[in-house]
Amino acid sequence: MAIFRTTHLAQASAKDAYDVHTKAIRAMFEYVGDYYPQPAKMFDWEHVSMEHVQRRFANSQVFQFVTYDEDQVPVGYCFGEIHGPSGYGFIHFFGVAPEVFGKGAADNQMRFVLKFLHDQGVHKVSLVTFPVNERAVKFYKRNGWEEEVLLKQHWWGVDYLQLSYWIEP
Repeated sequence: MAIFRTTHLAQASAKDAYDVHTKAIRAMFEYVGDYYPQPAKMFDWEHVSMEHVQRRFANSQVFQFVTYDEDQVPVGYCFGEIHGPSGYGFIHFFGVAPEVFGKGAADNQMRFVLKFLHDQGVHKVSLVTFPVNERAVKFYKRNGWEEEVLLKQHWWGVDYLQLSYWIEP
């Protein structure tokens, strides 16, 4: 079984985050195909940059993590934010590189993220994904996330599925 380690980005390299973010976004775009329109993909690509990764360090409410395999190759990236003292968090991106799909990297990353949020006093965290991204939806549900709402024509005229996870105190 493969061994994965997730760490705060402050302890990792921003380039590692950028590299794996790029791989994961590319794989997701390929998986959902034409469901997500090309102009939306182009817009998203503008926000997958070293500059954006580094800019997130300036916001104390933002968290960023990188997951590495046993050879110290970056294979996962997650970033999100905690909304002040409200107890609510939102994951803006959660993904792993396609070469580690089904090998436990995403599970490791998810456990790390949820423990971090718990330790920060977060009681609920949400994220959105495409309803057609069945692989992601199954992963989240298997890890205890619940469908909360279908956001119809939410962004670029595309439906999104919001899932949430309630963290026990």
